[in-house]
Amino acid sequence: MISQGPIPIAGALVLGTGLVALSHLGGVPPTGHAMPHGVGVSPRLTAPSVASPPGIRPGLNALSFANDRIGCAGGPHRIVCTTDAGRRWAPRYAGAETVVGLDLLTPHVGWAVGVHTLLKTVDGGLHWAQAGVGEPTQPLRSVDFVTSARGWGVAGGTPLSYAGTHQVSWPFAGGTLVQTLDGGRTWAIQPTAGLVDSSCFNGGAGWAAHEATVLRTQDGGRTWRRAMTFPITHSRGWFASVRCTGAATAWVLLSGGVGASNQQPYLLYRTSDGGRHWQAVLKEVYFAGSAYPSLPIAVAGPGSYTGPLSAVDRATAYVLGICFPCSLHNSIVMSRVQNGGQTVHYVGAVPGLTSEGPLAIAFVDASHGWVAGTTGHMTEILATSNGGRTWQRQF
Repeated sequence: MISQGPIPIAGALVLGTGLVALSHLGGVPPTGHAMPHGVGVSPRLTAPSVASPPGIRPGLNALSFANDRIGCAGGPHRIVCTTDAGRRWAPRYAGAETVVGLDLLTPHVGWAVGVHTLLKTVDGGLHWAQAGVGEPTQPLRSVDFVTSARGWGVAGGTPLSYAGTHQVSWPFAGGTLVQTLDGGRTWAIQPTAGLVDSSCFNGGAGWAAHEATVLRTQDGGRTWRRAMTFPITHSRGWFASVRCTGAATAWVLLSGGVGASNQQPYLLYRTSDGGRHWQAVLKEVYFAGSAYPSLPIAVAGPGSYTGPLSAVDRATAYVLGICFPCSLHNSIVMSRVQNGGQTVHYVGAVPGLTSEGPLAIAFVDASHGWVAGTTGHMTEILATSNGGRTWQRQF
């Protein structure tokens, strides 16, 4: 492994308005330039009313739970929340913004990543206000907060037409890592080794992933080292989703950009020792000989295409998949990973859901979780209390 100090990145234009313009391919301004996100503090947002952006399908794009009772879901022009484990979902935001990500830090404090603005709640989702004081030309795609003030995000990037299209609701690859110290009001560029698809943090320990490479920091992003470059064929345009479940544990879901015969190459890896050792947990078996010919033995994934990942703790994770040969209304399937990746159980279909809309998943422990999806033209949230053996339709 190679230890690396701060790595300089190309600068960007600072506009006369004070906003920071990031290049489409991930260029960034020098470290320390503030990158604000969002305008004003009124709960009633005034962003222009527009149709869903290209690549966004109707439905619920994001799910996040602060505990086993309090959670929210977001999508085009709405956020709905629950305080009773999903038995009742109440509308909490209805406006112009399209929500593509959610991060509930506590039962009271959370953020919603919109296409145009970053929203924040301080009352458990009852009200949502713009978090920032300006809008960068390349907005945030995801956020991960460790305190009510400190968090990281990925901004900008290149839109993906294939890889990652089912992993995240609005996939952009090769973005820029940014940090806030004031709860999302302003953002500053964080030095990192090149481009970033996703990131996650646990205190000052964090991970950043792009294509086949994962980086690790233990000092809040001031310095980074390469933790792993996975043995995959780089010509396929991979997208990497990394999730933290502790200072030393990370799960990385990789999906390739070139498919065939209604199949997509994808892999799930896990480390529990800070990246010194990695375990291949599951894979799409059709591409075993071409996309990852040197991959160690791994269990078959839950579908011919991968969906999003929910990492529960250092031992447990859930992965959604898409089974195109299955019946239309049972095409969303799920696998449960247990015992630190030693056991992978194919749970089966999440009943009634189709591949026609976005997917979101959130598990708060090894048994209790929620999945959002669509059944034809209807959006639904289903809940399980037994690890996916049975489901209850809640929304």
